[in-house]
Amino acid sequence: MIAALRRFLGAMMAAALLVGPAQAEEWLDRTAEAVRDLQLQAACFGGARPESIHILGVTTDARPLVEEPNQIEILSKISGLLSSRTVMRVTKADTFQYVATASQSISPTRSDEISRLLARSDRADITLMIRPFRVSGETVDAEIILVARDNQGGSGVNCTPSFLVSIPIADPRCATYFGQVSGGTIADLEAFARFFPHCPQAEDAKRMVEDAKEREARAACDSAFDAALRENTVEAFDEFIAAHPDCRLRGTAERMRQGLRREADERRACSDGFAAAGIADTADAYTRFAERYPNCQEAAVASQMARLRREQEAAAEETRKQEEAARQREEQRRQDELRRQDEARRLAEEAARRRAEEEEARRKAEEEAAKAARRRTVVCYVADVRPPDAWLALRTEPSTRRGQQLRRLPSGTPIEMLGERSGTWHRVRISDGTVGWVSWQVSRWISC
Repeated sequence: MIAALRRFLGAMMAAALLVGPAQAEEWLDRTAEAVRDLQLQAACFGGARPESIHILGVTTDARPLVEEPNQIEILSKISGLLSSRTVMRVTKADTFQYVATASQSISPTRSDEISRLLARSDRADITLMIRPFRVSGETVDAEIILVARDNQGGSGVNCTPSFLVSIPIADPRCATYFGQVSGGTIADLEAFARFFPHCPQAEDAKRMVEDAKEREARAACDSAFDAALRENTVEAFDEFIAAHPDCRLRGTAERMRQGLRREADERRACSDGFAAAGIADTADAYTRFAERYPNCQEAAVASQMARLRREQEAAAEETRKQEEAARQREEQRRQDELRRQDEARRLAEEAARRRAEEEEARRKAEEEAAKAARRRTVVCYVADVRPPDAWLALRTEPSTRRGQQLRRLPSGTPIEMLGERSGTWHRVRISDGTVGWVSWQVSRWISC
């Protein structure tokens, strides 16, 4: 259905060039007749009788050929006419809808946009679409398309008859204002085309603007290209291409930019590769770089660095071997020292053990000797001691001036002679185990 609609619209647009101005209200009568004829074609509505019609206007120019007041007047006239001549429910859009495609071509985009407009037409049985496409003096040539829809059967759009009309929209200001701006600036011409798009001179003003802009763009293109060429960088050509996408020198700029990018990529690869080799900083890394990028400026430096690193690595290896040998010698010395220390410790422990054994043996011998000595000990008695001191003093030291007096031993007290003497003093033990010294200065004092 969309393909058929495109072919039909194309034929109608081509035929539009042959249509001349109509009388003042002739276009309304012709529209009413076309609507009545379509109502009688029951097959277009799935056998049902159409009950509603929706009126809308479309424009394919950003600045519509028909200004908004005229748009409102055209839609209101058709709405009033059909309300009075038919029994259908009539609805309409307030103003024309914009379809953002060229008016001289039937493209898929335009057909899709028209289809979306139809879909928004309140699902009316008939959609009447007005499309102005050219201003001719005091009239605007328009295509009227009637779209019949089978809403009950669900088959969608079935019939799309269309015809061309000339709608009067006189504006006496067109010739006067165009005469004033035709020799002026681009801004003047643009202002005329913008504020008087319905005037027949609007297209001439647009062409004059396009010609002037083309001359300015060509001059700006040449100047910008020369500036980019002097700078000769990727960024400069990027800016030129972005600012002048339609310039005739764009292809040359793109080729030069590609060449600069290739050179920049090669330089970046060289720089990155050399930096990576520098990070590794080994003879192998520099050699691989020089072999992979022989045309880089850094290749010669990389070869020199590779030779230097090999020499350094060889020297480092020799140093490492020497250090390893020294480490092994030191380890051997340490092990020998540990063994020596272990041996010395073992010998010391053995000597200590022997000394302990000898000390234990000596102690035991002394104990045995002491026991034997005790078995041989002489036991005596305190004998003839007379007043004024009728006792014998037991002292801590063999002297009357040093030490302390431990006991006063009366006559008959047994004492064990321990065999140790100091002058006339004898070391003795009494029965409670107290050991001390007694004086045997007078023979009658002790009896054994």
